[in-house]
Amino acid sequence: MQLLLLGQNIKNNFLGTKGDFGCFSFHESKNIHCGVGGALLVNNEAYLKKTKLIWNRGTNREDFENKSVNKYQWMISGKSSHLSEMQAAFLLSQLRILKKNTIIKKKIFFKYFKKLSSFKNHFTVPSFNKFNQTNYHSFFIVVKKKITRQKFIQFMKRNNIQTVIHYEPLHFSKVGKLLYKKNDLKKDL
Repeated sequence: MQLLLLGQNIKNNFLGTKGDFGCFSFHESKNIHCGVGGALLVNNEAYLKKTKLIWNRGTNREDFENKSVNKYQWMISGKSSHLSEMQAAFLLSQLRILKKNTIIKKKIFFKYFKKLSSFKNHFTVPSFNKFNQTNYHSFFIVVKKKITRQKFIQFMKRNNIQTVIHYEPLHFSKVGKLLYKKNDLKKDL
């Protein structure tokens, strides 16, 4: 399963359409958000029934509503993670202007790109290939030296510009080290 950024694709396949599952974060830091929330995409019918049980808080309520059982009951451990109606309405209003929002984010992204591309001695800026399309969620740089990174972060902080060290590779995280071996995750583009 992969965490997806809405509107991105690789080789003309939208993220979330490959594999058994995909998920979207609607956290407040994303292009469109509802505070805290998300969506799960189930691309394999073999997992659909269990996913619906979890969604219905562990019950077979859907079977009851479809009149295939005369009462519903708890079947498995479930979750109570539904969006509120207010969150859903807030999210829907943003989905309706997603293309417009992406155009604005693209303009901002390329302003950064144009200004920062001349500092190649210190860091690299995002690069693109013909197979991928971004949604311009964030602008990132890769600083070449750790000491330069610390100085850059301090400079940005003095100028009231937030910077973060972000998106640690999964296999470097605490849980990733438990789940993956050294060569399990390879660059595939």
